[in-house]
Amino acid sequence: MSRRALSLIFAGIGAFAALWFGWFNPSGADPQDGKVRQIPLASVFSTNGQDGLQDPTTFVDEKCVWFLNQIYLKTHGMGASNAFLVSGDDIGAAVRATSEVFVGAGPADRPATPDDGKDHELHWLVVYLGVDGSNPPAWLIKSVERQGQRIRLCYEKPAVVFRTKDLHQYFAWAPLGKLGPGIYDLELFDVGKSHISLQRRVEIPAIQ
Repeated sequence: MSRRALSLIFAGIGAFAALWFGWFNPSGADPQDGKVRQIPLASVFSTNGQDGLQDPTTFVDEKCVWFLNQIYLKTHGMGASNAFLVSGDDIGAAVRATSEVFVGAGPADRPATPDDGKDHELHWLVVYLGVDGSNPPAWLIKSVERQGQRIRLCYEKPAVVFRTKDLHQYFAWAPLGKLGPGIYDLELFDVGKSHISLQRRVEIPAIQ
């Protein structure tokens, strides 16, 4: 069995275990004890090809791939990083909601929702790190953590002698479970430079 196949198997097992033991906080109760809670990397989807993360094009249907392609076609060459929340009960819905921001010019001050006529209760952190060559990966995700209503993704950009010259978009989707209403602070933290590279404040409104 290939190394890639083994990594996909272990990623699936890790994601299932995380769901089983309640890492994603499905109850919707926001932790108020101030503790930092790690989101298992095995549950994170990304386009960066990093071992231990899940490939969104592997576990979903053709519609998800279509939305990823639309994002690429509409934003080809866009290099600015971004972070926001979306609603989606699975990765396919999360990618579809992501396209509402990048393709449909949707706002990012509240969680974006997929245009599918369904109610989605679960939330995802969406991170766009930018465009670079695809091999070796230009950005590596080191951790995703939540402390109360602060959500942080830590990453690094390894220094390499050579990287392919193609234009590859680097996305990541981290499952957060059901978040309660309130103001959430999203952060991208550059591990190599030891500083916060991007911050965004997102409001989840109370249900009227």
